[in-house]
Amino acid sequence: MLDVASRSPATERERLAVMPLADLFARSPFSIVSAELRPGHGGIAHVARLMVKSLFFAQTARCVTLTECPSRDLFGIKVSAARGSRAQFAALLARELLTRRPLIYDFAGLARLHPRHLVSYACWMHGIEAWEGASLARIPVMRRADLLLANSHYTVARARRGFGEFGNAKVCWLGTDTDDPVPRSPIVEGRPTLLTLGRIDDAAYKGHDAILDVWKNVVARVPGARWVVAGGGPALENFRRRASMSPAHDTIEIRGFVTNDDVPLLWHEATAFAMPSRGEGFGLVYIDAMRHGVPVIASTHDAGQEINVHGETGFNVDLTRAGQLEECIVQLLTNRDEGERMGDEAVRRWQRHFSFTAFQNRFCQIAAAYAAS
Repeated sequence: MLDVASRSPATERERLAVMPLADLFARSPFSIVSAELRPGHGGIAHVARLMVKSLFFAQTARCVTLTECPSRDLFGIKVSAARGSRAQFAALLARELLTRRPLIYDFAGLARLHPRHLVSYACWMHGIEAWEGASLARIPVMRRADLLLANSHYTVARARRGFGEFGNAKVCWLGTDTDDPVPRSPIVEGRPTLLTLGRIDDAAYKGHDAILDVWKNVVARVPGARWVVAGGGPALENFRRRASMSPAHDTIEIRGFVTNDDVPLLWHEATAFAMPSRGEGFGLVYIDAMRHGVPVIASTHDAGQEINVHGETGFNVDLTRAGQLEECIVQLLTNRDEGERMGDEAVRRWQRHFSFTAFQNRFCQIAAAYAAS
C-alpha cells in the first residue's frame, strides 16, 4: 500500500532522512487550531487529538481549541482553551497569528477565520465538507491552504469531481489513538451477532436501512442470529419504529447511544460488523473493528472500500446489486472459520496502517516537510 510520505520529491525524502523530525519541528514550530479536543466528541475531535498526541516530542508546538480541554497540557503540548467563547477564541487565534507560526486547522470551517496572505496554514479535508452540496465558502479555504491534509484518496477524488483540482492535497490516513490490539476471545458457538455502531441521522447514509431491508431473510437463513444496533442521533426513534414493524423485530436489539465504557463489550460479542455506508470520507469505526479482530462489511460507494480489503478483512458490497449484502452477512455469521481468518487479517492490517504509530509516522513526515518549506 502506498505511504503518502513517498509522494514527496526525492530531495525532500533525503533531507527528512538525515534531519531528525524533532529538530525540524524545533526550527519551525507551529500551532494546531481545533474546534474540539475532548474524547467522544466526533471524528474531527479525534483527528485533533491524534495530531496533538503525535507531537508529544515537539515541545515548541502549541494548540488552541474553541471548546474546553481536559488539561492545559495535553500529551505534553500546551493547550489554550476558549471554553466555548468565540471572542476568546478569536483573541487566542490572533495571538498565534502574531507569532507568525504556521497553523494547522482541524477542518476547513475553522480555517475560514485565517487572514489571507498573513501566515501560512494547513487544514484537513474530511469528506462530506468537500463533496457536492458542500458549503462553497469552504472550497477556496481548502484550495488556498499551503497544505491540505485529506483523510483518504476517495475524499480527494470525489472533491475533484465536484470542484476541480486540489493540487495542495496530501492523503494522510487516520488511525486509532493506541497501538494496543485487543485480545480476541476464541470463536465459540454462541449466538451469531451482527453489530452496527454509528450515528443514526436523517440523511440515513450509513446503511441501517439497507440492513433492515434484508434482515428478515438473514434470520430465515441463520437460526438464532441477532442484530445489535448502537448509536444515537436525531433519526433514532424513527428507525426504532421502522425496525419494530419488521417480521424479525424480535431479533433486533437497538441500544441507542452507548458510552465509551460499553463499547468494548459490543465488540467482544460481535461476530461481524456491518456499516455499508454511502458517505464515509474515511470511517474510523472500520479501523476500530479491525483493532478488535472483527470482520467488516462496508460498501463500494465511499471510502470504506479503501480501508476495508474485500475478501481479506471483510467484504465491500455494492448496494445496487440485489442480494449481495444479504449473502455477505450470512456468510460471516455462518462461516466462523472464515470470520476468524478475516478478523486476524484485519488486526494485521490495522497494525500496519491504522495504529497510532502508523498515523504518527505519516502525519509527522508530512507536517515536518510543511514546517520546513
